[in-house]
Amino acid sequence: MPILNRSGYSINNGRDEIGFQITVGKAVGDVVLDFSHSEIYTRDTTLENRDKKIIEYYGGIYLGNFNSSMKFLLLDGNVDSHFEERRELESKTHGSFKNIETTLSVERVDAVTWQDSTIIFFDVGLAIEFPIWEVLTLRSSYTRRSKKVIEEARGIEWYGFGLKFEPSSTVFLDLWAGKEKGGATCSAGMCRELVPFDGFKLQLNMTL
Repeated sequence: MPILNRSGYSINNGRDEIGFQITVGKAVGDVVLDFSHSEIYTRDTTLENRDKKIIEYYGGIYLGNFNSSMKFLLLDGNVDSHFEERRELESKTHGSFKNIETTLSVERVDAVTWQDSTIIFFDVGLAIEFPIWEVLTLRSSYTRRSKKVIEEARGIEWYGFGLKFEPSSTVFLDLWAGKEKGGATCSAGMCRELVPFDGFKLQLNMTL
């Protein structure tokens, strides 16, 4: 089943789910407006996770090399394994100037734990990619959380520096060093839990 939201979240990796997405786009001169609303539920009420649901509202503005978006996301019923319910309000701005890519994000999270206590925290992040050669890009990122929420996250600051080497469309080499907070990550409806990372790693991808 194709993923129905911009966040990439699903309940059962796209299996035994039912949902919908409504998307509206409008171009006004050089500006493109993009809005969407989506909801995902489990289809089989006999499933153990029958109470899970994901609701998302998204709005975006695009103008040339600049775009800005606002997103509300509700994860209810252990979609995020650390919380019974999680509500996110995220604002993200991305711009490109002379091939320098910059992304600023601010996220507010209201989470309800399995002990029925409520936690409110903020994540503020900045990421920059700077090409230093045709096939070589320097990148860095920094994220700070307003408070320590779960022990697994190992602190409130995460940062890193890396180099991307792409000599062709079939070869990709990535060197990265720093701290990553881990947690749930989703892409195209496939979700997995990342372990917090502190160190350096080298990744090589080749397409034959």
